[in-house]
Amino acid sequence: MKGDLLTKIRNALTEPITRECEALYIMVEIRKVLDHLEKQDRLDKRYGTLRFYCDWAMHIRMSKESARILVSIVDQELDKPRGEPWEWDADMNAHSVFLFSRLGHDLRRFLNDHDLPSQIVDDPGVWRQFLTFYVAIVSDCPLTHQNVHKSFRHLASLTVRIGEPPGTLVEANPQIDYLCLEWDLLYKTGESRKMPALLGTGPGDHPTTPRH
Repeated sequence: MKGDLLTKIRNALTEPITRECEALYIMVEIRKVLDHLEKQDRLDKRYGTLRFYCDWAMHIRMSKESARILVSIVDQELDKPRGEPWEWDADMNAHSVFLFSRLGHDLRRFLNDHDLPSQIVDDPGVWRQFLTFYVAIVSDCPLTHQNVHKSFRHLASLTVRIGEPPGTLVEANPQIDYLCLEWDLLYKTGESRKMPALLGTGPGDHPTTPRH
């Protein structure tokens, strides 16, 4: 059964990802493999972050421990001195959430461990396309926790959607294809703050991550 699932994933990864349903299919099949690993030898612990992102694509609300961990990463960064805008999150902890770096890391490990094609994470353009569809899937599912007041100092929830990159940036860098991941930080006070994160790819380039 696990072998059949890996064959399905391999076949899906060899075709261009052009629709939301194709991105969702990949995540669903990976989640099934992780279920088999859990039953057989508990190896799914190696892919805890990947499992969370698979689950996120299939729920309307994420409020358990895995969601708490991601929201806490951003929440803790809000405690640090701000300084200049570009100095915030200097260690890139929050941006590892905003730019889905944690998903990319765990997904690459899963693909390599199972000898599956890894172009989806190795090719910046393919990764940007996959993220575009993935974010569209999870955009209506907030990350929070069952006990917000005890779990977080500042935040109540995080949501993300596809936004529009600044026009001036696009005009100044026509060779770069930008993906704007617009995060909505909802505070316990009821206030909200928009936090855009940009992923940019150009011909032959690795992804660029302008800071905000």
